[in-house]
Amino acid sequence: MLGSGPGGYSGCVATIPAVDVTDFDIRTPLQRGTAVAAVVFAVLGVLGFVPGLTQGLESIEFFGPASGAFLFGVFHVSVLLNLLYLAFGLVGALSARSVRGSALYLAGGSVLLVLLWVYGLMVAEDSSANVFPTDVPGNWLHLLLAIAMTGLCLVTAKRSLPPGAAPVEPEL
Repeated sequence: MLGSGPGGYSGCVATIPAVDVTDFDIRTPLQRGTAVAAVVFAVLGVLGFVPGLTQGLESIEFFGPASGAFLFGVFHVSVLLNLLYLAFGLVGALSARSVRGSALYLAGGSVLLVLLWVYGLMVAEDSSANVFPTDVPGNWLHLLLAIAMTGLCLVTAKRSLPPGAAPVEPEL
């Protein structure tokens, strides 16, 4: 159960006690992984506005399937999607300041990316409900990023415990 017990959280966050490490000189593997994920999203957001890397940039729209811009000529982008990536990168950078924030960012971000993937599967590419816009390559990118963030969280969470701390298991 989310938030159950002293510092108990579901998934990879279950092993992180309610102790925040905000000193940037003390970087755990989980915090470094979160910082890397944040940079990836920020770079994606910026690249979506770079002429040459984003084909059809002159026809980019704020949102919707009418946007004619494609990052690397493959991924359909809009101003809204690029801003979403930039915001996700900023949240990740802020979350990397603490161990618990890092775990929550990676776990929660994975859930959001899976939801974006499901949204992309359910909404037709030419539909007015397709506000981000989504397409097949973008859907696969979102799923792969979700899997990568989940794996990063699971692999680094236990190695990021403070010395002498025991993992906190969630109460069921």
